[in-house]
Amino acid sequence: MDISRPDIKSLAEKLDVEGLINALSYKEDWDVRSGAAEALGRIGDRRAVEHLIAALKDENSDVRWNAKDALGSIGEPAVEPLVAALKNENIDIRWSAAYALGKIGGPAVEPLITLLEDDNSDLQKIAAVALGEIGEERAVEPLIDLLRDKNSDLRKNAAKALGEIGDRRAVEHLIAALKDSDSDVCKSAIYALGRISAPAVEQLMTLLKSEDSDLRKSAAVALGEIGDKRALEPLIAVLKDDSNDVRKNAARALGDIGDKRAVDPLMDVLEDEDNDVRESAADALYKL
Repeated sequence: MDISRPDIKSLAEKLDVEGLINALSYKEDWDVRSGAAEALGRIGDRRAVEHLIAALKDENSDVRWNAKDALGSIGEPAVEPLVAALKNENIDIRWSAAYALGKIGGPAVEPLITLLEDDNSDLQKIAAVALGEIGEERAVEPLIDLLRDKNSDLRKNAAKALGEIGDRRAVEHLIAALKDSDSDVCKSAIYALGRISAPAVEQLMTLLKSEDSDLRKSAAVALGEIGDKRALEPLIAVLKDDSNDVRKNAARALGDIGDKRAVDPLMDVLEDEDNDVRESAADALYKL
């Protein structure tokens, strides 16, 4: 028996923050370090913040995960160190810090909005993701501005974040982004419009006729999420699309929309050559 091995359960029960902080440095067993990070998150003592930030560099992924979770649980006292960690040269640490800030929520919003204007595009992307996770409406206008940025990855992340926030002020700007030269930006805009809902139905129906099968598929997914019956006939039409993925997602969308006029076209799809398409049609029919 290793008598020097920290007893995490006992330390946690005693709320021994210093003992748990010391356990974060126990090199012989990653499980001890992981348990210490988790316990410190439950306790929520600000003294642990700098040590948990350091644990974001741990060689073990479980330790890193519990450390970032713990920082998110500690909340406001961790905001400033986490914002500083967003500038770390290690990309994994930057993303971990963003995750924790997203979990913290409100107190992290202003620092993250400030980062949207940073000269470093990686920091801007990370901030956009975190703000989307928080769902903060104060970030809508700055994120809309980023839809016109020259960096396509940043435009993509901004579009997705706007979808997560779900504010209708973004709709007209996301519709404009459907014409973006980068297909990934278009797909993120489609996703966002599907989250925000009905105002984009006409544009999404038009995209069902795009030459890009990925765009047709994404448009079908978004129309299913919106659930507007105006999309019924266009979705029925693409049940005969050349792409298996498009047919599969059109069938799912018809099930989500829930109009019984789709029953007969979906019955025909039960004889589709692709098994996934047939299963999607069967699921849709069950919903109907």
